[in-house]
Amino acid sequence: MSGKPLIHRESFTVRSFEIDLTHRLKIEVMCSLFQEVASHHAQQLGVGYTHLQQKNIFWVLSRLLVKINRLPTWHDTIVISTWPKGLNRLFAIRDFELSDEAGEVLCQATSYWLMVDAATRRPVRPDHFLEQLLVPDKQALTETIDKIELPQLEEEIYAVRVRYTDLDHNWHVNNVQYIHWVLDCFAPQQYEQHPLQSLQINFLAESRFQDTIKLYSTPSSEAPGVFLIAGKKEDSSLSFSAKAGFRV
Repeated sequence: MSGKPLIHRESFTVRSFEIDLTHRLKIEVMCSLFQEVASHHAQQLGVGYTHLQQKNIFWVLSRLLVKINRLPTWHDTIVISTWPKGLNRLFAIRDFELSDEAGEVLCQATSYWLMVDAATRRPVRPDHFLEQLLVPDKQALTETIDKIELPQLEEEIYAVRVRYTDLDHNWHVNNVQYIHWVLDCFAPQQYEQHPLQSLQINFLAESRFQDTIKLYSTPSSEAPGVFLIAGKKEDSSLSFSAKAGFRV
């Protein structure tokens, strides 16, 4: 993997259908761009989709933490940078930065990825595939992405049934769709008056076609403006957990 860029960058222009009611880039679009740029870089490094497909393995995003200073607006040109940050047991860690044309960092993220065997749907150790991977001396965020401790959640916000458009090429709900569901737990006025500053989401179990996911949310005792969100299947098992922090 020598000679490959340790930090990969791509530029984008924010388009009209990528903004929300505040004219800012949608959080889920930003996360989609993170995923796309990560895929391109992994392909360059020899551990992308087509390489792993030959071994019947695919990447799964397991945990994501995003911090938002401010979001770009319609017509803005942005640069997304990404790089691998090493291993933590079964997790391969990858960081991201979103910057404006002048180089100001607007958003930062760190992410934990698993390599999964397509036949068994079980994680495989990434060491063999990534042992020669060089890691730059750079961190977008220093925080680790820990388990989200959830209290007893009784207030159901709404429920969704997994449809065709929720699925990706691995035949399960794409990670960005879960972010859609989390963001829809809050009213438009919440985003107008208290912009989102941070979002953590931990993906805990696959959701498949026609699964029903019930969304629950409650304020966290951690700090004002922080909410805990859970997605539960019909058997009450967790599909995902999330934590959203709004400006107060």
